[in-house]
Amino acid sequence: MAKSYITIKTTEINTVDFSEVIESYPPPRYSLDGTEFIVKWAEGSPHMPDSIAAVPEVSRSAILTHAQARTLMATSSWTDPNDIP
Repeated sequence: MAKSYITIKTTEINTVDFSEVIESYPPPRYSLDGTEFIVKWAEGSPHMPDSIAAVPEVSRSAILTHAQARTLMATSSWTDPNDIP
């Protein structure tokens, strides 16, 4: 089943009900600067999980597909180029 992803500002981490998403908490994956984290949920769900929807739009990204999330995670904001073999 396909998944949906979203990045959220770290200041909103207590808003997220991790039982609604497919993540192990702690820790979710953080951006290298620690200002954002990413969560995912089953795309087949009727809607975005309630706790994610409760995060103000200015504190979260648009919904990402798996391919978009992988592209984002490969950027220098999320992956240290010195850690790539």
